[in-house]
Amino acid sequence: MNRLSMKLWVGSVVLGLLLASSPAFGQGAAWRRKTQPGSALTASDLALQDAAIQRGLDRLPNDGVEPWKNPDTGNSGSVKPVASFMDGELRCRQFELEIVTVQTRQRVLKACRQPDGTWKLH
Repeated sequence: MNRLSMKLWVGSVVLGLLLASSPAFGQGAAWRRKTQPGSALTASDLALQDAAIQRGLDRLPNDGVEPWKNPDTGNSGSVKPVASFMDGELRCRQFELEIVTVQTRQRVLKACRQPDGTWKLH
């Protein structure tokens, strides 16, 4: 999987986690890269969010903030790494993800850097 594919995958999984209301949440539910009904996020929002996640996890110290904003939709958000740690041999980050559309949604997630340099949610 190339870096762009991983960005898209991380963004779609994160969006799915943020918008999930199903009992399957956290049980391996398959999330698709689509704007969920009522989410108000567009494909361009997701692309900006994906880029912010990658930049934030790759470059920021803990408590640094990587914002994103789509001037076309007015939607925005931010990524804030809050902890760095090792899980076995993988470098991991816990981070806060905020999405602001009509309402504000926040989640704390964990991602680990894979040997190929991509991030995978855990």
